[in-house]
Amino acid sequence: VTFAMALRTAGLGLLCALLLTVQAADVLTPVELNLKNFKAAVEEMKMPWLVSFSAGAKIEDEAVVEVATSLDGFGRVGVVDTNKEKDLLKHLSMTKENAPAWRLYPYGDRAKHTDFASASDAKSALLSSLPRDLVAAASSGEQLQEIFIASLNTATVPCVLFTEGTSAPPLLQKLAMWFPQIKFISVLNPNPEFQKSLNVQKLPQLQIMVAVPDEKTQRVGIQAFPYDRTKFGGLKFKNAAHYIAQAEYELKKMNMWPTPPKEQTPPTPAYDGPVNEIFEITADTPDVCPPSKLGLCVIALLDGSPDNSDKEAHIEILRKVQAAPASKGRVLHFMWVDVRCHPSFGAAFDVRPDSAPTVVAIAPKKSRFAHMLSVYDVDKVSSFIGGVLSGKVSTAPLGAMPSVSDTEDCAAVYASMGGPVAGDEFDLSDIMNEDVGADPRAEVEKQAEAARLAAEQAAEDAEKATKERIAREEVERLNKKNKKKTKKTKKVKTEL
Repeated sequence: VTFAMALRTAGLGLLCALLLTVQAADVLTPVELNLKNFKAAVEEMKMPWLVSFSAGAKIEDEAVVEVATSLDGFGRVGVVDTNKEKDLLKHLSMTKENAPAWRLYPYGDRAKHTDFASASDAKSALLSSLPRDLVAAASSGEQLQEIFIASLNTATVPCVLFTEGTSAPPLLQKLAMWFPQIKFISVLNPNPEFQKSLNVQKLPQLQIMVAVPDEKTQRVGIQAFPYDRTKFGGLKFKNAAHYIAQAEYELKKMNMWPTPPKEQTPPTPAYDGPVNEIFEITADTPDVCPPSKLGLCVIALLDGSPDNSDKEAHIEILRKVQAAPASKGRVLHFMWVDVRCHPSFGAAFDVRPDSAPTVVAIAPKKSRFAHMLSVYDVDKVSSFIGGVLSGKVSTAPLGAMPSVSDTEDCAAVYASMGGPVAGDEFDLSDIMNEDVGADPRAEVEKQAEAARLAAEQAAEDAEKATKERIAREEVERLNKKNKKKTKKTKKVKTEL
């Protein structure tokens, strides 16, 4: 995929408009727990919890408030009144008599809870149990751009802290536990030129960066929403949590917040069948991925023209992915297609010929597909396949499975190209600039693109006509309703 990323810094005026009426929850306040909210808040969340059990327990108890305040966001604190919450005690297989003074539910696995007699011991155990790998570190532009690419496949939102120092501050660690859909990244000691190019005015600077892909051009813009101290105050945990919660609320309203895949693809069952030879999709290979096929069809879209000296190397990458340990036990069908000669095949997946080499994965039984938005190499392709199978990579509905026609003359197509067109590299310099030069198009690609745009325009015109018709009908209905009201009003006045 061609990535030309433009960084546009947006003010947070819109994000703060509802701050007075829509506030994020107070993350430091203890919570009174009962059976209903215990399941939702404790058992179904990864956040670490310290729960106090006692007769007549209240969130205002001095020991409870002290623990919650000292944790400062590294975990939540709840209380259970053992006199009242008998249903919750039964759910936890305990009684009022044997309930512990404190119970720790560490980050992640709720089955590994531990009981303590004192609040100080429980708090120490919580702090020592915290994971250390929730925050990514980017020391270069290349690492930062890789994280941006990965966020597209995993439906996560990057939030970057530009700061000075030798390690990521605890602030990011806390935020990462509270907001699992956000990927937190620390950029330490950015050089002035890099800092200026990202419009970072002052360190430390926190900013959410939302990917805004353009399906027509296959380019991706990055919309940056920097933390505004004049709206949220100093860069502290509680203020940062309010900022992120408010940003998520507003971005969802603007349909700019990525939606995680609703349907989780179950792991592929163990498969010990024969490994099929990788083949090229041609007119002589119909029904390469029919709806009855199990597993995934992994199709590499390559430049098969004679001028491409890397074609065999790209096919070899696919062979290595097939032979990799990660592919063992998975039902995978590997094949490739010359997307330079058959641009209509790639168009079915919104892939342009100059995006080669790249990969699409198709789940034929579900009629869904995913397109790899990353570098074409063994590790990235293997990771992409694993993400599709686990549901971590978003998929899109697939209409009819495309095919290759025997009327397409590849030799003539290659001749019309006048040589291969190099695929664009994903360069961090693209992030820094608004203006993106138009990339050259071969004649055959222009024709395919024109046909696709014409079809899209026809669909838009049809949708517009439908909306106009509905609007006219609604206006007519309202006019009739108003006329009835007018007649009724006149009749009442006459009677009076």
